[in-house]
Amino acid sequence: KIESVVQSLLRVYYTLNRPDACELTVRQFAVEPFLAHGLSIASLESGGAAGSCSGLPLIYEAVLNFIDEYCLPLTCIAASALDGDVEVESDLDDVYDILKSSRPTACGQPGLSRGWILTDPSFFIRCCVFPPLSAALLSLGGRRLTQYLDKGFQHKYNSTMEFLTKLEVRCASRNGALALRSHP
Repeated sequence: KIESVVQSLLRVYYTLNRPDACELTVRQFAVEPFLAHGLSIASLESGGAAGSCSGLPLIYEAVLNFIDEYCLPLTCIAASALDGDVEVESDLDDVYDILKSSRPTACGQPGLSRGWILTDPSFFIRCCVFPPLSAALLSLGGRRLTQYLDKGFQHKYNSTMEFLTKLEVRCASRNGALALRSHP
């Protein structure tokens, strides 16, 4: 079962105190392939004219789905791996219930009280997803994403702010959201 393999890997990262190695692994084997597959000029211009950013909300939605389906469950698997008494299945259900109700709490509270980084949802969002996503979007969209004198600026701005708000909710705590905001 894949969860037991992931649990073993997370235990190793925990034992070696190497969240940076975990971050690199998640980026390399999950985030980068997702971005390579899901981000393109065509997806950015989806439904609009060439040179537009009309597909930006769809890209943001795909990223949020990726976080919900892959990143947040990793925190539950980590809590299970590190605390032993946390059941992954029930924690995953808790994550989806939380996301549906948009309450900023997290699964695996015993794991979070331990204070170890891999059980913190904001770790995967701010360290594994956000930096390569930002770089990929700027590389792909360039000036058309940052241009503020075009008539689509308000739409791009509103879409981006809504996306950031949804990311902060997924960080599961005020401290996690603050860490996301202050991450370089």
